[in-house]
Amino acid sequence: MLCNYNVKVLFPLAAALLVSCAGFGQRENSGGDAPHENYGEKSEEMAEEHYHKDETVLKELPYGIRAYLLKLSAAFAARDAAFLLAQGEGAYEASARSYVSDDQYLAMLYRAGRYADDADWQSPYELNMDKVSHIDYMTWREQGPVLNIDGKIYMNSGRPVACNIKVLWRLDQPKILGAYP
Repeated sequence: MLCNYNVKVLFPLAAALLVSCAGFGQRENSGGDAPHENYGEKSEEMAEEHYHKDETVLKELPYGIRAYLLKLSAAFAARDAAFLLAQGEGAYEASARSYVSDDQYLAMLYRAGRYADDADWQSPYELNMDKVSHIDYMTWREQGPVLNIDGKIYMNSGRPVACNIKVLWRLDQPKILGAYP
């Protein structure tokens, strides 16, 4: 039984790490519009000071990953659950998404609330996008093919929810590796 559990949990993680090493090179600046502009009127809701704070925290990252993270930030501000749910790494999504609700999958994917590395005692197991105001990135650190980003997800009311996003940033299209329940 323990061996079967290890195969179910460790194999998708190992596969994700192997796949993430494939695109190990630097990305070039492809130019174009700022990532939050794709949301049209929805991005108007995003407070500009939070966007600029995120830009400042991420300024040392290559353009491609910085643009991706700012697009995630805009998606949180616009409450674009469909986009945020689609960011999971393939093997992780296949092994986790169908077993939980969308709200719990969002919390697992972005390692938010109870799934955060430094979760508060009464942190939630779910992330209700209808109540999300925005996300702030606090710090980041590179650990090989994984970019670890610590942040806070602010709700319309109540305390912010801690999150620790694990981005497989060396892939051609960055993906997120969430926490397993």
